[in-house]
Amino acid sequence: MTRPLDEPIIITQWWKNRAGEAARVTMSTYADRNLVDLRTWFTADGKLHPGKGFAADVRHLPRLAAGLTKAEAKATELGLITGAATRRRLPNRRGLLVIEFDQSPIAVGAPLTTKALGDPKKQKIVFDKEKRQ
Repeated sequence: MTRPLDEPIIITQWWKNRAGEAARVTMSTYADRNLVDLRTWFTADGKLHPGKGFAADVRHLPRLAAGLTKAEAKATELGLITGAATRRRLPNRRGLLVIEFDQSPIAVGAPLTTKALGDPKKQKIVFDKEKRQ
């Protein structure tokens, strides 16, 4: 076994829909195995809770990444997504950076909570950790 992780690491996360469901990719150690985990999270009582998902040993990560890259290319080819051209960076009135991606927010490296992200129906993320409410 490789070195165990001290605590779970959130790789990326975003609101999946406006009903308060989020998607999260994490890496963690469980039962002496390092795992990559893709999971939906649902909102209950103002907090996010883990839902259905997929976890695999990190040794499968190169194949998983290759498969997702192929899926992205095929979806672009079929006109299902438009790719990076849809990303927009918007300054807000307080001078904080707000990012929208196809009307779904992307947050990297910050805890995803309903308090941090606000109402999922607004679909915005504030990246300045000190200024989040």
